[in-house]
Amino acid sequence: MLAVILAIPGPVAAAYIGVLLMMLFVVGMKVTVQDGIDYRKGLVAGAAFWIGVGFQNGWIFPEYASKFAGGLLENGMTAGGLVAILMTLFVELTEPRRRRIEMVLDLSALPKIKTFLGEFASRSNWDAAMADRLVGTAEETLLTLLKHGQSQSAEKQERRLLLMAHKEGGQAVLEFVAATGEENLQDRIALLGERADAETNEWDVSLRLLRHLASSVRHQQYHDTDIVTVHVDAPESMQSAQV
Repeated sequence: MLAVILAIPGPVAAAYIGVLLMMLFVVGMKVTVQDGIDYRKGLVAGAAFWIGVGFQNGWIFPEYASKFAGGLLENGMTAGGLVAILMTLFVELTEPRRRRIEMVLDLSALPKIKTFLGEFASRSNWDAAMADRLVGTAEETLLTLLKHGQSQSAEKQERRLLLMAHKEGGQAVLEFVAATGEENLQDRIALLGERADAETNEWDVSLRLLRHLASSVRHQQYHDTDIVTVHVDAPESMQSAQV
């Protein structure tokens, strides 16, 4: 086997490696931008790429890189991947903790959602106006998910709803995950894996009222699972007060 590999002409091997690296670069960019890119993703991707290039070409501490773990860091993909993992862990640990609640997807869940979002707004130091905006957004999204589920499935299947909320700058980010069955929805998200089969729609999520309340709405479908991510800006009075 080794003899076969060594018999491959240098230009052919170089072309193969070049094509492989380009494919990996395209896949990496697709993973980075498919869910929307923000400054955190941009920082992680950019730093990992250029640090990997630096180690690959011996620009970053070459005397130490060659001695560490048998020269493991001399490989740009290994060094860049390690940097991306460490930076992602750091970003996740420093972000505000996500609050979550799980319930049956039904109108009867609305009081629980109101209580949950009221507590979330209070802990985030937002006033009653922001709490009302979050509740209005959640109510419209809930109604839209109910209508969408009824139109997609002819059978009467109970769907569950996982609502996650966290603060991102001056915005609140609400993520609604609706799926059928009793399986844990967090496990369902973790097992989705490859996202190439996902359908992303701008989706006229209950439309005029929700568009007035939310700054952006994103809908994704993974087979029988709907994921709606909504960004809600704080009222202008609160933003000016914080400035």
